Amino acid sequence: MKQDFALLSLLAGLIALGVARADVGVLNGVETQLQAAGSLGAIAFIQSMMGGNSMVEHPTKITKFLENKTVRFAVLFLTAFSVVRDLEIAIIVSLAYMVLMQLLRTPEERKKYPYMI
Repeated sequence: MKQDFALLSLLAGLIALGVARADVGVLNGVETQLQAAGSLGAIAFIQSMMGGNSMVEHPTKITKFLENKTVRFAVLFLTAFSVVRDLEIAIIVSLAYMVLMQLLRTPEERKKYPYMI
């Protein structure tokens, strides 16, 4: 129950931050590079290759690569970025999604997956 309250508070804070944030533009250079046609094409390719796990039998090397928590967050982030096309909002949306998924897990699932990703 305390964990649910903490996760709900974190989720509410992330949503509020995403809605109310000023356009700070700290990462504009990186954002411009990621919005280039070649970058968006690469992001779309990565999403199509990594996202359809149930549709395609992936080689063992790719499956092991996707088990890495950093890679999983990067794929989630790239998916969010390709939709919102704003670096800061993509980070906020990715974090909010992870918090929401953790919040929706049953106690048994939380024991199995104690971390958000």
